[in-house]
Amino acid sequence: MLRLAANTGKRDARLLIEWPRLGLPVWEAFTRLVRAPSMNGVERISTQEIAAYQDVYGVRFTRWELDMLAMFDHIAIDVSNKTQ
Repeated sequence: MLRLAANTGKRDARLLIEWPRLGLPVWEAFTRLVRAPSMNGVERISTQEIAAYQDVYGVRFTRWELDMLAMFDHIAIDVSNKTQ
């Protein structure tokens, strides 16, 4: 999504919100998580990637934060599929 915005100047309307201060760490984590490329674009963020992120940064995501990461990932995949 960020790459799409940088390349086209278009941002998904679902991201045009003012982030609550407490939600910023989840968004920042999402932007750092790596998706593996595949024949169909990009894969969803893996549980291994999330576990590695938590280990590297010394954090433990709550269930709510994991749900938000999954929602962000779903939106990113949706946008990626629409632009291909």
